[in-house]
Amino acid sequence: NHINKNIITYLEKHDLLFEIDTFTNSEQATLKNTAYDIAFVDIEVPPIGGLELASILKQKNNNIIIFVITSYECYLDDAMDLGVFRYITKPIDNDRFFRGFDSAIKRYLTNTRVITVDYYDETYTVFTSDMLYITTENHKAVIITTSGKYKTNNNYIWQQLTTRKLSFQWSI
Repeated sequence: NHINKNIITYLEKHDLLFEIDTFTNSEQATLKNTAYDIAFVDIEVPPIGGLELASILKQKNNNIIIFVITSYECYLDDAMDLGVFRYITKPIDNDRFFRGFDSAIKRYLTNTRVITVDYYDETYTVFTSDMLYITTENHKAVIITTSGKYKTNNNYIWQQLTTRKLSFQWSI
């Protein structure tokens, strides 16, 4: 597959660790309970189509970076309404693909910074982009996010927010 080959070439060239999932139909992708970070979606992937698949993937991870791949320009407006990152037409121009993928990696590194929150024997990972504010309750930091609130009994929360340490897993 041309796209897989380009992705692997880029990631190896930049010494990045990754995990790639490849599906031949959209149903396989929807059955996997994975919140992907980056997705390349063909518009005409059966049985539900690429735009509907992109919408489902966005429900699992609102921060997903989606590339739409197609031979048809008539889907451009619908793809933009979904907030896709790039719309790439076939045949794929490798230079354009690599420029777009490079931009996606930069966006990923900028927007998907996470902090680890420990509360006694529970550990949570919180995207900093989902954080609304931090407060205190009973001498403990409380992080309020778009999806709920997380208490922590560690004082290193501020250190994590000011230190640029990133770990990431690739799912494409």
